[in-house]
Amino acid sequence: MKIVNNSDGKPYYTQRNNELFPSSACNVTSMVSGLAAAGWPFAAGKYRQPEDNLMDFIRSNPTVKKRWDVIDPQHTTPPNQIHELICLGTNLWIEHLKGPKIELLWQLYPSDVVKIIDEGGAVVMSGRFQDSKIGYLGHIVAVVGYQATDAGEITHFIIDDPWGDYETLYRVQRGDDVFMPLSDWLSMMREQKNPYKFGHVIKKFKTQGTECGG
Repeated sequence: MKIVNNSDGKPYYTQRNNELFPSSACNVTSMVSGLAAAGWPFAAGKYRQPEDNLMDFIRSNPTVKKRWDVIDPQHTTPPNQIHELICLGTNLWIEHLKGPKIELLWQLYPSDVVKIIDEGGAVVMSGRFQDSKIGYLGHIVAVVGYQATDAGEITHFIIDDPWGDYETLYRVQRGDDVFMPLSDWLSMMREQKNPYKFGHVIKKFKTQGTECGG
């Protein structure tokens, strides 16, 4: 059995204790989880937690707002809940680090996700999850690892879920290193009806040819 987990030994980030919009912060919290798994460092900011700093940045950055005006002129959806703006805002937030850009890719097969993880990265993905109190909800998690048989067959993806453990319908509120069966990944992650999914690809942090931050 082979297990690769890029978040092993790194902090777990939960949206439940966020200062800004905790009930709708799975997006920025998962981006922070993915960045941490890929070894990206976080600078100190206005807020204590990096996910709050990212939320504040996406909601206040003029470049993000300009694009938000184009794709959602009535501002019916907050920018941190629009995938294009999550990607744009996060790239601007980490721009000073001069590492590899985050890419929003629309056709990711399981083998693609495994390759990204093997290279030290992570993928932030959207899906449809069930909560014992709320019911079904759109939700975002960070895929940070996988488990495979000795023959190389993927059995599970490892996710850092900022809301908790989906397998308990979120009765357990800690979602660090949840082993998600491949069948769940295929049925729950968007696009649910296709073998491929979309996600934010976060590559391992490197700058000027030197690995930094883990």
